[in-house]
Amino acid sequence: MNPAAKQVSYILQQELKYLSGLYHYDLKKFFDPRLLHCANIFAFLEDSSQLGKPFMEKLVNLVAGIELLSVGTNLHNFNIGDFIKLAESINPGDSLYNADSGTQKALFKSEQKYTVDLLFGDIFYSRSVIYLLKYEEQNIFESILDSLKSVHKSRLITHQILSEVSNNIKSSGSSNVDFETGLQRLLEDNMVPVLGVNSLYKTSFLIGWGLFAGIDVQGGFDPGQLQFPYEVINDFILGKALNDLAGFFKALPGEYFFLKKIKYMSEKKAQIRNRLGIKISGFKQDWLRVNFRSLERLYL
Repeated sequence: MNPAAKQVSYILQQELKYLSGLYHYDLKKFFDPRLLHCANIFAFLEDSSQLGKPFMEKLVNLVAGIELLSVGTNLHNFNIGDFIKLAESINPGDSLYNADSGTQKALFKSEQKYTVDLLFGDIFYSRSVIYLLKYEEQNIFESILDSLKSVHKSRLITHQILSEVSNNIKSSGSSNVDFETGLQRLLEDNMVPVLGVNSLYKTSFLIGWGLFAGIDVQGGFDPGQLQFPYEVINDFILGKALNDLAGFFKALPGEYFFLKKIKYMSEKKAQIRNRLGIKISGFKQDWLRVNFRSLERLYL
């Protein structure tokens, strides 16, 4: 772990300790110790020690702010209970989401309730802003806010669509094969909201690229030698989305057994690994290949 990442980790641990002391609640389960946003940003830099101390201090605040924001989004996640209630409230054949217009017909009533998770999520959002503003860059701050909006909209759409499909499967008594086909079509037809759930991760990649591509320090590189690796990053984000869905499905009650072993998702992840292996091997810089191999292990 580079020195900057260690400082970010320390800030996150202190924030968790402080906020947990205000109210007895397990906040650590919402914290991802992999610090993926931090890893995304520094993936484009070989040696962070080459950065000047004033800039490094600002950068640590920026990364810590994004990681705190990520904890907030985890607290605002759609929980198991809401998924089940939403699925059971849908009449077979109903559709909550219009894929063509991108609009929802209705929101589940629980969205209007304020829970402890939502409260702490808002607190983490407010704490993150303190660190983000210390970076003193309005454009980056606005891009992060735009990503946050995308995360919430995409998450709501994705869970509504999944709830609708799973309820139709339960009600109709369709086979697992039917559900495999339905889920594959669902994910392929709604890839924008599925990837949008992890929009903040793409933004952290873009921030790292914008900060470090072509900088005049050891480890910097000419952006002309390597264009922004959209395909690689999209595969990282898609792989994370599939892992998140698999973890969510695993936590559902036994009656949703048809969601727990989906061949399409495992096959898709295998395809992602193969593509990443080829794409990352094509990077010209040794250190960049090493950084992205490390990211691959974190994501997949």
